[in-house]
Amino acid sequence: MKISKKLFLSFKIILTVTLIIFLLKRLNLGNVFSIIIQVNWHYLVLAAILFFLILLIQSYRWQCLLGVHGIKIGLVRLIRLTFIGFFFNNFLPSTVGGDVVKGYLVSKATKKTAESYVSVLMDRIIGIVGLFFLGFMVLFFIPELKSNQTLMYLLWGGFTVSFLLIAFFVLGRKFWMKRLGFLKRILKKLKIEGLIEKIAGAFSTYRRHRGVLIKTVLMSTLVHLFFIAVNFTIVKGFSLPQKIPFIDFFIYTPTIALISCVPISVNGLGLRENLYVEFFSRSLGKNFAGSLSIIFLIFLWAAGFIGGIFYLFSHLKSNVIGTIKEKGKVSL
Repeated sequence: MKISKKLFLSFKIILTVTLIIFLLKRLNLGNVFSIIIQVNWHYLVLAAILFFLILLIQSYRWQCLLGVHGIKIGLVRLIRLTFIGFFFNNFLPSTVGGDVVKGYLVSKATKKTAESYVSVLMDRIIGIVGLFFLGFMVLFFIPELKSNQTLMYLLWGGFTVSFLLIAFFVLGRKFWMKRLGFLKRILKKLKIEGLIEKIAGAFSTYRRHRGVLIKTVLMSTLVHLFFIAVNFTIVKGFSLPQKIPFIDFFIYTPTIALISCVPISVNGLGLRENLYVEFFSRSLGKNFAGSLSIIFLIFLWAAGFIGGIFYLFSHLKSNVIGTIKEKGKVSL
């Protein structure tokens, strides 16, 4: 298992480097540098404010999900943990990601291990469901986009996954276990039935709080709208001779976010930037699209840098990676 993890991590690092090299070959670095230093800083400040609001909404969404399990943590502390998650995602190319660290730190403080990790996983799931919800909103208001087969496959695939997740929460694990008896037998043979039961039990808690689920999905949709606004605001700061259709940001930004979730590179690095160039070059040109991707990456790195400061100079500081690796897996 350890060897396979190391091989997968090596593959991700090699692919990330390859994607970055490919990106650099696609761009005129001199022009990109010139575009970035000449961007209107007023728009950059506004985009940075919008980006911070995204982190604020994400932290409040997580607080709502933790509240379902009776875990009460102040919003300011959760904001710090959200920044710390960015730090571990951006600067540590290991199997210990930001979500794992966030779950670990909350579990350490509350002694509710299963609930802490499930809240983080649920937060990620809700974010993806909100992304697809936004996608269908775009299709509803812009029906001509239905001719885009790739987009339709992505949205219907996402709708199917979202529907199955909702069905799981609404009907409950007992309903599915009765109809999927073979699954229970497999889990028993693998000696992880108890572990899965605890995790499923934590998940089932959300069935009694459907109002929270609706609220958090709406917040996730708002988060993705803010991501669109961040990208649009950055582009407004460019000295562009042509007017860029706002609808392009509605189409491309969620699509990039969705594809970047595929864990084939380190935190989406290289993959995300190439997707920006691939999609936005149609209306912006390659160098402006590349500049947009780099500025957005700087925002992510800035959040990670702030998270590193929070981690180093607070009571949260501990050998998180070493502790998690010593356990080998989450002990519930």
